[in-house]
Amino acid sequence: FLLCPMIIVGLWISFKNKQTRFLSGGFLIIFIVAFVLAIGIRLPVAREFTQLLHSYLPYYAAFREPQKWIAVLVIIYLFYITIGANHLMTKKIIKNNQLLSGAILSSIIILQAPLLLFGFNGQAIPTEYPKDWKETNQLIINISQCRGNILFLPWHLYMKFHWIGNVVANPAPVFFTCPVISGTNMEWGGIYDDSPDEKSRLVKDWIEANGNTDLFSRQDLNITHLILAKEVDWQKYLWIDALPSVTLIKETSSLRLYQVNTR
Repeated sequence: FLLCPMIIVGLWISFKNKQTRFLSGGFLIIFIVAFVLAIGIRLPVAREFTQLLHSYLPYYAAFREPQKWIAVLVIIYLFYITIGANHLMTKKIIKNNQLLSGAILSSIIILQAPLLLFGFNGQAIPTEYPKDWKETNQLIINISQCRGNILFLPWHLYMKFHWIGNVVANPAPVFFTCPVISGTNMEWGGIYDDSPDEKSRLVKDWIEANGNTDLFSRQDLNITHLILAKEVDWQKYLWIDALPSVTLIKETSSLRLYQVNTR
């Protein structure tokens, strides 16, 4: 009710202006096409169009969520809203109450997604990495100069860390300086792992065999260190201590760091 009048004004002004008429017309055509595509198979006309694209347009069949076309609609909305708001700002009643008008316009925008405020309603907050993570990272750099890879366990793509408090994507690959091999297993519903990564398959086979594979001797993996984080089901991996190819070199409150001996 608040944005539509502004969009309609923007549409009318953009067609009235010769400089923006063709651009506005192009956006309107794109809007209609994107709108139909966003409906997907929910309505007959859109269903036929979508199925046609799935059948004959390369790679379109991999587009699982047609409602993502709404992103295109949002961009076009912004085009018309900008023109409409700019036109309304020339009106005397708006110019004489700029502070109030600005506050109302800002409120309208914020109300579209109010949970973006205050860190997505508290879901996104800055968190400091534990001190022992930083110390372990520096120790690995000093020992290996990152000439090899780190295998990070437990083997989960998503898991809960006690120092974060929520289930998150494993932060190890983006934290440690040296390259990290970590879990790709989604473990979502009936899906365990949909990754085609060969490294992930080799690690999974190694875990299922309790370490009785050639994982550490493979030159293509070049694993020089293993980190076992004391999170979720980490105690299931304590059989690692019995492996002759690894040596525990540092243990902290949240991590166990092993040196891998491939000789």
